[in-house]
Amino acid sequence: MRRSDRLLPEFPFPAYTYVPGKQPHPFSDPRGHRFGHDLPPETTNAASFASSIRFRLGIDLFNHGYYWEAHEIWETCWREVGPPTATGRFLKALIQWAVVGVKALQGQPENMAKHAHRAVELLENLVDQESLAGFSIARLLATSRQWWTTILVENALPERFSLFRDESIEG
Repeated sequence: MRRSDRLLPEFPFPAYTYVPGKQPHPFSDPRGHRFGHDLPPETTNAASFASSIRFRLGIDLFNHGYYWEAHEIWETCWREVGPPTATGRFLKALIQWAVVGVKALQGQPENMAKHAHRAVELLENLVDQESLAGFSIARLLATSRQWWTTILVENALPERFSLFRDESIEG
C-alpha cells in the first residue's frame, strides 16, 4: 500500500513506469514518455539537495512505483553533489533501492538481492551521520535491512516499499 500524499503534487507522473525491454525507452525511443526533460533547471549541492525539486520528486516517483524514473532523477543529484561524499553515498543507496524496484518489475530476484545488499552496505557506511535530507540514517538502515531480508526470503519487494522522511528532522 502506498502513501497517497506527495511532496510535489504539481508535477504529474509519467504515462507509464519504464521497465527495460517492456516499454519504449523514455528518451531514446520517440514513443517514450520523456519524463523529466522539462524540469526547471537547478543545481544541487550537499547543502541544498534535500530541498531540490529533483530529490523530492524522486521520492514521489519511488513511492508510487516509478523506480526507473526515480533512479534517473536521483542520479542527476548524485553526480552534482559528488559521489564520494556522505550525501553522495546516501543518494547512491536510494538509487540502489530504485534499481531493486526495477529488477522486481523485470522479475529478477537475484539482482534485487544484489542491489539491496549494496544499498545496505552504503547506509552502513553512514552510521556516523545522524540524519541526511530529513531521514534518520539509523531508521533508514534498519528499514533497509528488513527490506533486504524480505527480498532474500520471499524473492519479492516488501509490502511497504516506500520512503518517508522523519517529520522531526530538519532537512
